[in-house]
Amino acid sequence: MPTHGGSAVLFPFANRIRNGKYEFQGRKFNLPTNKEGHAIHGLVLGREWNVERVSGFSATLSLELSNPSYPTVLEAQVTYTLRKRELHVSLSSHNKGEYDGPLVVGFHPYFNVGARWKLFHDQPVKRLNTNSHFPDGTYVDFDFNSLQTPWNFSFDDCFLGGGLLTLTGEKFSISISRENMDFFQVYNGVHAKNSVAVEPMTGAPDAYNNGIGLRVLPPGGDFHCGFELSLKIL
Repeated sequence: MPTHGGSAVLFPFANRIRNGKYEFQGRKFNLPTNKEGHAIHGLVLGREWNVERVSGFSATLSLELSNPSYPTVLEAQVTYTLRKRELHVSLSSHNKGEYDGPLVVGFHPYFNVGARWKLFHDQPVKRLNTNSHFPDGTYVDFDFNSLQTPWNFSFDDCFLGGGLLTLTGEKFSISISRENMDFFQVYNGVHAKNSVAVEPMTGAPDAYNNGIGLRVLPPGGDFHCGFELSLKIL
């Protein structure tokens, strides 16, 4: 594969949950863990989605999430719409269960921008300070615009804000606009090869424990988020 994982849907949590454990409204839950001993990237990575409809250059997929590691039952629909040099991705979630559900939604697109890339933003950015990947609740101002050689940095960090993001590579640039997704993760580690992942997210890593960006979906409640990519050939 030219990238590590395409553009995975991270649902109902994004990034890591420390030790795969969390407590929600007085109930304790254990999530499946990876070799690091943490839960990562949600509960639907291995799920097959149902094709709800295909029309022209748009496709809608759905699934139902019912898992003993999660307190309620969620329905999710994701729609991909392709336009000329644009891709719009939207996700809607509905709580069809009897209990509240903690929710963080993320997407994990990798971009083949080559070894030399830059990231620009039109609004201020704050980086979440972390201890071994997990936010400690503090922030620091961060300016990608001023970095002369970002490819010399190894990122696996979460950021807040930024507005319109523009990722520029050797042959093209991609603008990333987000709806209800104020956080983003930047990753260019060992799995990225010559790509970089810019991951729109609605909350922070370990949000089930630290509450940063966490949404609580009540029974019958709905949530919608998404992002749009716009491609420019250089």
